[in-house]
This record gives sequence, C-alpha cells and structure tokens, in this order.
Amino acid sequence: QTPAFLSTLADRFSQYVAFRSLGGVDPHSQTQLLAPFDRLLHQEGFQGLWPTREVIQRYARTTQSLQPGSRENRFSVLRQFCRFLRQFEPECYVPQEDLCPGRRPVRFPHLYTEAEIRAIVAAARELAPRDSLRPKTYATLVGLLYTTGLRCGEAFALNLGHVTLDQNLLYIAEGKFGKARWVPVSPSTSSVLHSYI
Repeated sequence: QTPAFLSTLADRFSQYVAFRSLGGVDPHSQTQLLAPFDRLLHQEGFQGLWPTREVIQRYARTTQSLQPGSRENRFSVLRQFCRFLRQFEPECYVPQEDLCPGRRPVRFPHLYTEAEIRAIVAAARELAPRDSLRPKTYATLVGLLYTTGLRCGEAFALNLGHVTLDQNLLYIAEGKFGKARWVPVSPSTSSVLHSYI
C-alpha cells in the first residue's frame, strides 16, 4: 500500500493528521489537502526539518490555477500544520493568512423570520399534486429544519428508526464528521411529525 506521505516530513504530517482527528476532524480530508505539498517536497528532494518560506512560496506558485476556495483550503491546512510543527521546531516558518490573494468572499447566512418560514411552509403545502405526499413532505421538512437546526443532509437521512416521538427525540446516525447524536424536538414538532407519519 502506498503511504499517504512520502517526503522527509511524512512522519510530521501523519502526526498532525492524527492530532486533528482526535478533535473530530476527518483525517482523509486533511491528508488530501496536505498531499500536494508533500509531493512537492518529495519531488524537490527537500531534506529540511520544517517548511521554509521559500518552499512554501514555490508551492503557492504551483496552485495559481486552482479556484480561490481550493487554494484557501489548502493553505489553511498547511498553515495549521506549520503552527502544529512549530511546537517541536521553534524556527518553523508559519505563512501569513494573506499568502493567497483572492480569497473567496464571505457569505453571510440569511436568518429567516418566523413570518418567512410560515410563508415557505404555506407555499410548500400548495405544491402539486395537491392530494399527494409531496406537499406534506416539503411542509414538514421545512418546519423540521427550522425548529431543530438540523443540516439538510441529516434531515434527508432520517428514517422511522431514528424517530422516538414518545420521548421527543430524533437520532442523527451520521452528522458532521461522522458523529452521531440525539436531537430533542419540541412537543409541537413531535406532534407534526406524528401526523406526518
């Protein structure tokens, strides 16, 4: 099996990924984001104990064709790795956050008012075909997302085995980072779910 990292810093990369996974971060995503930098180090025959400013700047030039979001993700993880490595190697260079110009714009969430949610639920109830399960499903889904704060994927993955209405609980089998959890629901939400079922 091909090792995840090949450069002289392979052990340090592996230690960092293991450390981040203790905090619930997906190790596979961290490995994927660090792998291109590791390949550059390996191809150049880099033998240092920590990344230098020059090698990181060379790496930055190789990523110029990527989308701003992809570049930002890679350099965010690389910067975190350098901060981690600095604990063991105090001279380790840590790139500045502005190393990659053209960062993706910040998207501010829209916070729906209760009136907006009522309008969306009302519109969902009018979906065609009127006497089918479709309008009931969308109206219930929108209300569930609003009252519980579930992510869309978590709500889509619910099935009858995840619903414990007598205790006003939903079981999320696989949430963010693969973590399972129980989500309490209000009695009114539980009543709507019971009617839908």
